[in-house]
Amino acid sequence: MGQKIILKNPTNTFIGLSLAGLFTLGLAGCAAAPVGDSAAEPTVISSSETEVEIGCSMASPGDYGDVIPLEDVIDEYGTYCHVTIDPDSDALVYDASKVDLESLAEFGFTEKQAEMAQQNAVRFVVEEALDSPMLDSKDPEAVSTWAQTNESLFSGDWDVAATTGIVYTGTLPVLIRDGSPRAAETTTAVEKVYAVEHTTRPGAGVVVVQTNSIAKFRMSDEMAIEFSLFDDATATRESVLAQNPSLNDGIENVLAVDVTYKLGFNSLGQISGVSFVYQTAPKIVNNS
Repeated sequence: MGQKIILKNPTNTFIGLSLAGLFTLGLAGCAAAPVGDSAAEPTVISSSETEVEIGCSMASPGDYGDVIPLEDVIDEYGTYCHVTIDPDSDALVYDASKVDLESLAEFGFTEKQAEMAQQNAVRFVVEEALDSPMLDSKDPEAVSTWAQTNESLFSGDWDVAATTGIVYTGTLPVLIRDGSPRAAETTTAVEKVYAVEHTTRPGAGVVVVQTNSIAKFRMSDEMAIEFSLFDDATATRESVLAQNPSLNDGIENVLAVDVTYKLGFNSLGQISGVSFVYQTAPKIVNNS
C-alpha cells in the first residue's frame, strides 16, 4: 500500500496520520467524436505555449522529481512556483507494454489517441490534480473559479464545478510560500492504459490512463500542527507537541501524499471521467 506521512526535513522524524480517503466517480466518455464536435480539434494539454517565468525556474531550477518549474503564482498567502511535468520524465514515454491494445481496438481507439491521453493525463495530474491554485486555498469560490478556468480540458457534458475531488484540495493547511514549489518533490508514473465502456452509453468507450504519484508537500511547524489537529478531532495542540516535540524546531515538514488516478479521455483528448484513491499507512512514530 502507499502511504501518507509527515516527516521532518531533513531529520526524517516521522509523524503518522490516520486520515484516509477513497473517492470515485464513474468513468464516462465516447470513442467517437460527439455530435457537433466532428470538426473540433483534439485537446492537447501542453505547457509549450506558456512562457516560463524566471522567478521560480531559470535562476535556480532545483531537483523536484518528475516535475520542473513552470511559473510564479502570487496569491493571498504569498508566492509559490507552479510546476509542470519534466519533458524528460519517463511518465511521458509511450510504452506499448503498458497498453491494452485489444481493449483500444474494441472501442475504436488508436494508439495515437492512447498516447495523447497518456500525455494529457500526466500533465493534468502534475499541473492541476497535485498543484492547482485550490490545493491549499480556503476560498469558498476556489473550486468554481478553477473549474471555469479549466473547462476546456473536460468533455462538454461534465459539470466540472460540481465534481468532488477532481484535484487534491480541502484537507491541507496553507503550505510554505517562499517562491519555490509547494511540493519538495513530485514523482509520477504511468501504470497502464486501456479502454473501457462508457458508464451511461453502451457500446461507447473511454481511454483510461492509470497513474501513481507521490507529492511531498512542504509545511511549517505551525501548519503541520494544524494538519495533525484536523486529522485527529481528539488531539490538542499540547498533545501533538508532547508526542512530536520536533514540530517546534522551526525546520520545515513534508506531508507525503500517495495517490493513484484513473483518468478517462474521449477521442478528442478531453477528460470524461476520473477515479482516484489517496492511500495511507498505519501510524508511524520515529523520534530517533
